[in-house]
This record gives sequence, structure tokens and C-alpha cells, in this order.
Amino acid sequence: MTIHWLETKRKAYGLSQEKLADLIGVHRSYVSKLEKGRQPSVEVAQRLSDILAFQWTEFFERRVSECTAPPFVPQLVLVSFENSSDEHPHTIMEESLLFCPVLAISRMEKCLESGCVTFWVRRVEQLENSTYYREIASYPDLLFYDSEKLLQDMTCLTFAGLLHKYFAEDTF
Repeated sequence: MTIHWLETKRKAYGLSQEKLADLIGVHRSYVSKLEKGRQPSVEVAQRLSDILAFQWTEFFERRVSECTAPPFVPQLVLVSFENSSDEHPHTIMEESLLFCPVLAISRMEKCLESGCVTFWVRRVEQLENSTYYREIASYPDLLFYDSEKLLQDMTCLTFAGLLHKYFAEDTF
């Protein structure tokens, strides 16, 4: 069984899962899930990186393989996800731009005042024998600095590379 890199980092700092959880404001079981490969929110990744001294985007670099163009061509796909926010949970199908084999953008809005673009990015996997995709994790309302090359770079940068180049950190 491979030890997750986060567990190695935590142990190098002499921290228990419970102590690390207290420091970042989450439950110990959540730290355990992260060490088993669950992807954190950007906010939790940033808190962890402050304590364990690593780039917070490492979570995304280690989980998402390089996206290169060609041969991958962005395409519109249908992504299913669960909506459990109201009293009647249901599955939603939403058209999304698949910009590399495992990442899709469901929504994009541009704020003219700030010059930023808001994306709802979803980690997805294609359903077997289907043209549909299923959400594995989502990163709602990520703000990126707008650029003429932003959409083009989405086809050739890793998600972490995209965050490094365009993420509007000062908007948090």
C-alpha cells in the first residue's frame, strides 16, 4: 500500500491527524480522507500548505495528469452531479466544456469591474460505454484573471499550471 504524500508531510512535522485537523479547522476524519487521496477545497489546500510548507496546488498537480493539445480537443459534454441542497435531492445534467480528459468547466462568468472570470471546474470521469461524464469533485466559483490566452492555455496546462498562471488569489 502506497503512503500518500500528505501523510508523509504531516508525519515529518510530527503532527497527528487530530492536531493537523485542529490547526486547519476540520474534523480528523477529513484529514484521514485527504491522506487516502480525497481532493480538498482550494481553501483547505491553502491552509494545509501554510502549515506543512508546500505549494497548495500540489493537490491538483498530483491528481491531474498533463493535458496536451493536440491530441486532446476540447468538447462539449454532459456532466451529471447530485443536487442535495434542497429537500428533494436529484441528479442534474449540465452541459460543460471538457478541456482535458478529466476536467470540465460548467459555468463561466466575467466581471467587467474586476477583470476576473469565474469558473465552476469539475473533476469528471466518463461513464463506461457512454458519452456522459460523472462529477467526482467540484471547485465552485474559482476566480481567474482574464486573458486572451486563458481558454487556449486550458488545453495545454495542467490544472495546477492554470491556477499558477491565472488564479486570482487576492480575491479570497
